[in-house]
Amino acid sequence: TNLVIKVAKNAKGLEQNDSLQYGDFDILDGATSKLYAKGANFIVVEKAERSDGAINKLLKPIKDHVSQLSRLRDASEQYQYIYNNEKLRKAFEELLGEDNWSNLFNYEGVLWGDFVRPSSWGFRGKRPIIIDEGVLNSRVHAASEPDPQYLDDFKNLKKPKQRTPS
Repeated sequence: TNLVIKVAKNAKGLEQNDSLQYGDFDILDGATSKLYAKGANFIVVEKAERSDGAINKLLKPIKDHVSQLSRLRDASEQYQYIYNNEKLRKAFEELLGEDNWSNLFNYEGVLWGDFVRPSSWGFRGKRPIIIDEGVLNSRVHAASEPDPQYLDDFKNLKKPKQRTPS
């Protein structure tokens, strides 16, 4: 298996890396990169092949609805919006699987703008997978401030290690 190491360069990076948990691969039935390891400032995930043209074709019918989905703050409203729009629901089913697309709503919030960005996706064989773990965490976005815990964690990473005299 080819692997990728994602190293956090700041507190927001720590928070984004923490968006992907070991159970996500199973919750989304393999629709995310598989997480192999977590360290203080890094995660190790499977490497996916990129194909922006192929993913754009799958995302196109969803892109038209991003602004509406973003306006609906409640996950149950977003789910109903997709479920009640047959064409949109079919696009989600094609992208994530017929029985799997609704599992997105197990998360605190999907960043819909990131969700439809081709760079957020890769392929495992012919299957599209989310490779940008931040898609699943609406708290971490361009204008957000890191949670204070991640600020502390990052500050502690930067402290020089104390050496004991020998």
